[in-house]
Amino acid sequence: MKHEAPINFIAKLTTDKIAGSEDHKLRIFNSKSGLCLKVLQGHICSRVISNEKVISGSINNTIQVWDIEANLCSKTLKGHNDLVHGIIQLSNEKVASCSKNGQIWNIIKDECIMTFETDLPIHHLHNLSNQVIISCHDSMLKVLNIENAKCWKTLKIGSTAIEINNNIF
Repeated sequence: MKHEAPINFIAKLTTDKIAGSEDHKLRIFNSKSGLCLKVLQGHICSRVISNEKVISGSINNTIQVWDIEANLCSKTLKGHNDLVHGIIQLSNEKVASCSKNGQIWNIIKDECIMTFETDLPIHHLHNLSNQVIISCHDSMLKVLNIENAKCWKTLKIGSTAIEINNNIF
């Protein structure tokens, strides 16, 4: 069984791989044989939280936490006002997601604990300790403090690399 649309994300589980696609399916593949082991229906992007849990975002504006052993969605988080196209893990209990806005979630308590707004939809997130770097279509990077959602620094993307806390962008 293969995806029927472009693949948006691939991640490694312990011995397998998971791929999220625009066909709204997350497929778990055996790394050695390439055979599809499981299909999780409904979402387009994903991140591996642990070897048992995967989190995904979708065009239906929701985030889902999947129990891949049971092959089911264990939680659905609602709060975005547009499709969710990016998710990063901040800690064992916190994730950040992006849409037209950005949100930080406590996935243990099933609640949004912070929302950050920008002038343009957020397209990418990157985790740096207590900071999240966000990018929009305006060639700018914003570095946010995840404790208070305050913008610490705004950087114009040019032809040179940008270094923040020993990470090159």
